[in-house]
Amino acid sequence: MRNRGQLLDLLLAVLASFAMYNLGLGYLIFTFPLLVLSKRTSREKTDTACVAVLVLVLLKQLYTYRESLSDALTSALIGINLFVPLSLILGALVWVNTAKVKLFNRILLMCAPSFLVFFGLELWFTIKPELALRVMEEYRGQYLDMVKALTGETNETSDAVFQIFMYGILGAIVSLTSLVNISNAFLSSMAGKSYLDEEKDKVIMNFQVPGYFIYPFLILWACMLFFNFFEVKASILLLVMNLAFFTLVIYGMQGFAIVYFNLKKRFEKLRVMRLFFLVTLLMLLFVGANLILWIGLPLLGVLENWITLRKRKQGVYTNEDHSL
Repeated sequence: MRNRGQLLDLLLAVLASFAMYNLGLGYLIFTFPLLVLSKRTSREKTDTACVAVLVLVLLKQLYTYRESLSDALTSALIGINLFVPLSLILGALVWVNTAKVKLFNRILLMCAPSFLVFFGLELWFTIKPELALRVMEEYRGQYLDMVKALTGETNETSDAVFQIFMYGILGAIVSLTSLVNISNAFLSSMAGKSYLDEEKDKVIMNFQVPGYFIYPFLILWACMLFFNFFEVKASILLLVMNLAFFTLVIYGMQGFAIVYFNLKKRFEKLRVMRLFFLVTLLMLLFVGANLILWIGLPLLGVLENWITLRKRKQGVYTNEDHSL
């Protein structure tokens, strides 16, 4: 009976995950049911569910492009379309299988597949530049058609905006995917009554980026400054951009922990989930607050390398790194 119940949980998680993948913004949190499943059943069954969803996602892509599968452009488009779901599912698999790893290292491991998949795609398009051009023209055509439908015409400015837009997306895609992965892992860890667990609150308040991480942060952003004056290959630029923005995500998490720690001292009943949803809403709904938070939280995280922003009280707050 117990095995039947676990099998039903697995099936429901797979169906819920695949349904969310096909529904608008659910695309970004479709691994949430899989991560929640890991709290109810064995690691092996969760791994099975993740692989099952990945197969369904791949089959959907193949079905969508079934009439042109022999075209190299189709293979490239499928590969690009699989970047986000593959990154999220592999990230979920890593998270489930690293429960005993310290939180900071666990986060790095969970985000590593996004970089590996991105690097694989980048290497593919570097080896086949003509295919990369075809892909770019395909997306340019879609963008210009959209602009024409909205404004009635296109011009040189439209093409310039497209170039900026594409570099912006490609330069931040790994960090954004990593942020989604981290958010999904956090939400699943707090699912159910876990959001009332004070020990988990302490883990969030206690989150701290190791001191050595400041060096890759400074080096990467120095490179970004350097690239403003000297031209480099697009592949190198995009890789460095993604790494640099990823360091902002990591320090942004530390900034969030700092804010929560200091608010918690003043409002003892404040729960981390409430603050998380408040910050998320501010980022999504208010442009000004969005910009302040995107800059302010990482800045707080970086400043703690030199300034003590969380004054610890013995017996209340420790500097140990536990996982969620």
